[in-house]
Amino acid sequence: EEVTQRLIRRGRRRAEEELERTSRLADEHREAIHRVPAYRSRGRQELGFSRCRHEVEHGRLAVFLGALLWSFAIAADDIVGKSLPGGYAPVKLGTEVKAAANFAVGEQARREAVPLKLVNISSAERQIVAGTNYRFVLTVERTGSIRQAKVVVFHDLKSRYSLKSWEWL
Repeated sequence: EEVTQRLIRRGRRRAEEELERTSRLADEHREAIHRVPAYRSRGRQELGFSRCRHEVEHGRLAVFLGALLWSFAIAADDIVGKSLPGGYAPVKLGTEVKAAANFAVGEQARREAVPLKLVNISSAERQIVAGTNYRFVLTVERTGSIRQAKVVVFHDLKSRYSLKSWEWL
C-alpha cells in the first residue's frame, strides 16, 4: 500500500509539472499571438481566435487528466506484479503443494491412459477461494520424453482434489 501511495504521489507530481509546463507554453503562445500585427488589426474573431482561451483551458485539463490517468496506470502495473487479495500468489513447495501436483499427474495419466511421472515443479501459485486453487508449471516424464504442462488443481473444503485444467506446453 505504501508503494501504491508513493506512486500515486509521484504521478500527481508529474501531472502538476506537466500542467505547469503546458500553462507556460499557452501563455507564451497567447503573448506571441498578440504581437502579430494582423491579429491586432483584424481582431480575434476574424482570424478565428475567438475560442483561444477556452481551448487552452480545455487543453490544460486534458493534459492534467491524461497525466493523472497515466500515473494510475503505472501504479496499477506495479501492483499487478504483486499478489492481490483473491488472486494467485507464489507458494512454497510444502507437502500440500506437492500432494496437489502429484494428484494432477496421476489424474492426467488416468485420463490419457499413459504413464506419467512428476519430475519437477517449476512454479507453484495458490489462490484461496472456497477451497484452494493451485496453479503449476510441472515438468513431467511421458513415454520416455520430458515435457512441461501448465496445470490447475482445486482442493475443496472436504480435502478432495480435482484437476481443472492441463495444458501441455
